[in-house]
Amino acid sequence: MVKEPKPSPESINMIIQKYNLKKDETIYIGDSPSDGIASKKASVSFGFANWENQNPISEYNYLFKSPEDIKKLY
Repeated sequence: MVKEPKPSPESINMIIQKYNLKKDETIYIGDSPSDGIASKKASVSFGFANWENQNPISEYNYLFKSPEDIKKLY
């Protein structure tokens, strides 16, 4: 549905608009550098899903070592 893939923020912005989300309350969770770049360009927090990733990413707002870690945000 998007014209530009990640690291373009187009897909993130589309979801934010569709569901009327607030950017300061939105976290994009991913496991690749392009996910981090896209979230930064979209001005949302980035949660690094590190549970199966062998390539660490140094810039993130949240580090998730397992899917269960996501539940700790609430």
